[in-house]
Amino acid sequence: MKNWLLNTLRTAVILLSATLLITTCQQSDFDEPLLDGETVMVSFNSSIDNQALTRAWDGTNVDKLYFELYVDQSRIERKEFDVTDGNIVNFKIELLKNMTYTAVFWAQKSDCKVYNKEKLNDIRIDYSKISSDFSAVSNCDAFHAACTFTVNQETIKNGVDVKLTRPFALIIAGVNDFTSGATSITVSDVATKFNAFNYEASEGESKTFNFTPDGNTTVPVKSHKMIGMAYVLPLRNTATTITVKTPSKESSINLEKLEANKKYNILSAQ
Repeated sequence: MKNWLLNTLRTAVILLSATLLITTCQQSDFDEPLLDGETVMVSFNSSIDNQALTRAWDGTNVDKLYFELYVDQSRIERKEFDVTDGNIVNFKIELLKNMTYTAVFWAQKSDCKVYNKEKLNDIRIDYSKISSDFSAVSNCDAFHAACTFTVNQETIKNGVDVKLTRPFALIIAGVNDFTSGATSITVSDVATKFNAFNYEASEGESKTFNFTPDGNTTVPVKSHKMIGMAYVLPLRNTATTITVKTPSKESSINLEKLEANKKYNILSAQ
């Protein structure tokens, strides 16, 4: 009787130990701890926000994505990716587990020389390089995003989703009675510096954009003839005056502020 009881107890202990070992292995397989210093591939799922595409231009001119990665304020990585018809590719990079990063994105047409984007936290805008040709102006459309994330189980599994939006306001001037001649749009306060890391626009100046329209281009969804078009970077909470000059008249409108990712149609008679 005693031997039977001892054998039974030994069998129970062995079975319990085996069960605990199996359970521990299963938990390890599905919930492996993240160890500092280890690296893992993290995917970035990036696209242009649909609302940005419908508010001003369609974004199909964009053909290049610039990507920078920061730890605190220090840049540790920069990459470039091709974009086709405004569709941004998804990509993966190797990152440290448990580390917190900020990813910064800037997408534009690669041959647009208006933006100096060597550092995405210090983009300089040279409005003098904007052509008076309307198709060239549309090539200056650009989009950005920044997001801070920690490399944990969720980001490893699902990746980082990013929606880029337009930091600029689009100003379009049109007339319903076209007369040939030089025209211009003057915007009293526009930023010439943009920090895509924290969305800060600064160093405002008055800028004038000159055009010689041929009367063949119409304002989108309108019948007016386009006489001027410009992307400008708004200063936050700053009143703005927009002045449109044609061969026969000059008119101005005052705005409490310009807003990013909005289109402003200024339509009038010549």
